[in-house]
Amino acid sequence: MAAFGSLSIVGTIGLLAYGCIGILKKFFVAASFRGRGGPAFDLLNDLLHRARELGMTDIVLDTPSVATRSHAFYARNGFKPASPGELPAGYRYHVRDSLLFRRHLGGSL
Repeated sequence: MAAFGSLSIVGTIGLLAYGCIGILKKFFVAASFRGRGGPAFDLLNDLLHRARELGMTDIVLDTPSVATRSHAFYARNGFKPASPGELPAGYRYHVRDSLLFRRHLGGSL
């Protein structure tokens, strides 16, 4: 965790654009800040809001199959299991021991 004066980075999240589909990347929260009431929900909501602003209709992600806490978090936040065929053309998904999830961004801002 990097510190800047009295500020600390406790989480990060990234969004890659593939046309109208966004890929959620690099979503991490420091262990001491995980769980209900932590920054994960706000980070995800900020990403979803920005994706809608950019005209994206769906967000997809892959996550290690052993990351069961992450799977539960994504399920609570509207993500459903997905298949490799739902990934956007051109996205380099490295087949490995991971699960795919997808969330439709229905509705307006």
